[in-house]
Amino acid sequence: MNLLVNRKLMIQFVLIGIVILFYDVMLHAMFSIVHIAFEWLELTLDHIIEHIFHTDRQQSQIIVFYLLWLIAFYGLYRICRALPGIYNRLKEQLFAICLQCKSYLIEYCRDQSSVQKIKWLTFFIVGLSCLVFITFS
Repeated sequence: MNLLVNRKLMIQFVLIGIVILFYDVMLHAMFSIVHIAFEWLELTLDHIIEHIFHTDRQQSQIIVFYLLWLIAFYGLYRICRALPGIYNRLKEQLFAICLQCKSYLIEYCRDQSSVQKIKWLTFFIVGLSCLVFITFS
């Protein structure tokens, strides 16, 4: 069992390394594949419209152009309809995370001795002073 866990961990490390080393090549390849798929879809729609409606190439390209715009606008419409709900869910999750973090920090502060609190305050003041000095000098 331990050998299997080590093997899975090693495979994960190798895959993460490959992604880190070749992210730009993989990203370019992914965009190329998406572009080729889009062109293939457009050409297929051209041929289908030419066959069904007995149009020439220019007319079918115009029809496909406006059809793709219609699909894009419908997608944008659906996204705009979904965004308020997504925003509200994210806002509630962020609020819950902030409350949890705040309660954790308050509890941590209560557990510290006075000497530790003075150390934290000194560290904060020195850090803030350095930040102000670097920013305004």
